[in-house]
Amino acid sequence: MPLHLYLLHATNPNLDLCDPSHATRSRLHQITKLPSQEMVHSSVILCCCLRSPLYSLELLLRLQHTSHSQSNALVHTVIHNLRGALPNSPRQIQSRRSMDRHEFTFQTMSTATGILPARTRAIAVVSVIISVFYSGFLVAGIGGATATGTRLDILFISIIVINLAWTMQVIKNVQEVAISKAIYVYFSRDDLMNACDALGVTLKKQLGSVCIGSTLVPLIVLFRGTIRCCNRDIYASTPGCNWIANHIILGGNRYGFVHVGAHNKGLRQASSDTWRRFRTIPEFEQLIDFDITSSICFFSAMGIGAIAALTAGVWELLIDKDHYFELTIYAFIIGYFVGRVSSAWLQACVMGYYVAYSEDPQNDRFDDTIPQRIERQKIEKAKREVEDNRVLQEDDDVPTHV
Repeated sequence: MPLHLYLLHATNPNLDLCDPSHATRSRLHQITKLPSQEMVHSSVILCCCLRSPLYSLELLLRLQHTSHSQSNALVHTVIHNLRGALPNSPRQIQSRRSMDRHEFTFQTMSTATGILPARTRAIAVVSVIISVFYSGFLVAGIGGATATGTRLDILFISIIVINLAWTMQVIKNVQEVAISKAIYVYFSRDDLMNACDALGVTLKKQLGSVCIGSTLVPLIVLFRGTIRCCNRDIYASTPGCNWIANHIILGGNRYGFVHVGAHNKGLRQASSDTWRRFRTIPEFEQLIDFDITSSICFFSAMGIGAIAALTAGVWELLIDKDHYFELTIYAFIIGYFVGRVSSAWLQACVMGYYVAYSEDPQNDRFDDTIPQRIERQKIEKAKREVEDNRVLQEDDDVPTHV
C-alpha cells in the first residue's frame, strides 16, 4: 500500500479506501500533493499523536528511502512516542508511583497535624530565633578567624562550622523529641499534652540521649540512604551491605526519639524497640521508607539555604568582592540548618503518628490511609514477583548453543 494511503487510513480509521466518494478522493488529493519527505514526517507525527503503535511500526519499515540522518531522527521520535504510548511503560509506572507517594505523604501529614499540641508553634518560632542568633554569633567567630590571617584559619573555621552543624541538630532533635512525645500521647492515650511541658522534661532528663543521637543518627541515615540508592531490594536478608543496613538502623534512627521522650529510654534501646515494632506489621517498614516527609523537609531547607546564599552572595559582590564566595557558602549552610529547625515540628508530628500506629493499629483515631497503602504495596509486590518469575521462565526457555 502506498505511503499516502497509510497516512489517510491512520488519520481516518473508519474511512473505506475503496470508496470512490468525493470525500475520499479529496483527502487523497490533499495528501498526495505533499512532497515525499514531508509526507513521511507528517505520517510519523500524526501516527505518534494518535498513539498508533502498529502504524508507527509500519512507517519505520518505509523509512529506507529517506536519508540516513532523517531516518535516525524519525526512528528516535517514533520509539520515544511508542515507549510513552504503552499502558504499563516504566515512565508511566514511575509517574503513577510518584503521584501515589505524594498523595499518601500529604494525607498522612494532614492527619498527623490535625490537632497540634498546645504551644507547638511557639516552640518552633523560639527554636528558629535561637538558631538565627547562634548562627550570627558563630559567623562573628568565623569573621575574626578570617581577619587574623594565620595558617590555622582553616582549622578554626572548620571547627566552628562543625560546631554549628551539631548544635543545629541538637536544637532540631530537642524539638522533635518534645513535639513527637505530645503527638504520641494524643494518638495512643487520647490525652492532650502541652508541648512546653514535654520540652521541659526533655531538657531536664533526655538531653544526653538527644546529643548522642544528633551525632549518630545523621551518619546512620546517610549510610542507609546510600545503600538504598544503590540497591532496590534493601529489605532482603542476604549477607552484605543490605544486612548491615538492616541491622545498623536498629542502633539509631529518628523514630527512636519518640520513645526517648515518651518512655525515657536511651537512644539505642528506643531505636531498637521502635524499629522492631515496625517489622512486626507486614510491609510497614517499606511504608516508612515510602513516606517522603523527610525529603520534603530536606528540600525545603535546601531551598531556604539557596535563597540565603543568593542574597548574601549578591550583597557581598556589590559591597566587597574579596570574600563573596566564602560568605555565600556560610549563608547556605546557615540557611539550610535554620530551614531544618523550622520544619522539625512537621517531621515530629509524623514520627509520633507512625510510632503510635505501630503499637495499636486498631485504634479508632487512625483512618484507613495506612492500611490501604499496605494493601496496595502487597499487590504491587505480588505483581513484581509474578513479572520476575515470568522473566526467569523466559530466560530458562531460551536454548543455549555451544
